Amino acid sequence: MNESSETRYIRVLHVEDDERWRAIVEEALRAEGFRVSTVESCAEAERLFSESYYHLLVLDIAFDSGNASNIEGMQLLELLDQRGLGTTSVIFLSAYGTKDMLRKAFCDYRVAAFLDKYDFDPMAFINVVKKVFEQIRGKEEPERMRKEPVEP
Repeated sequence: MNESSETRYIRVLHVEDDERWRAIVEEALRAEGFRVSTVESCAEAERLFSESYYHLLVLDIAFDSGNASNIEGMQLLELLDQRGLGTTSVIFLSAYGTKDMLRKAFCDYRVAAFLDKYDFDPMAFINVVKKVFEQIRGKEEPERMRKEPVEP
């Protein structure tokens, strides 16, 4: 395990209806020391998101239409945003997505990246996650500095 003191505090929620993809992504993230919760439905994602804070949301766009609790990834993102997505960043990992959908995701929400499942590379994925984490960390540090008293 390549757990660093920095990644072990980063909470990631991965929403994916395909069991194989959940395992692949979870394994890659855990190998780098990230704290990962994986769920297969949007309903589960809503519940977990309402109970805990996540730094990063890894989200599929298209879910199994046979499961009535699943809604499209964009709809879940809109719903979570309405309920207070806050500072949570988003990575879409999907085999689907139109240019209009991606444009909306990048302009209206905190979508940091879109990765295509067809050419998925676990190390490239982890590099993107780490870059997003660096952005998160860069935004949190100034906030933390403002809250801490400054010694004369």
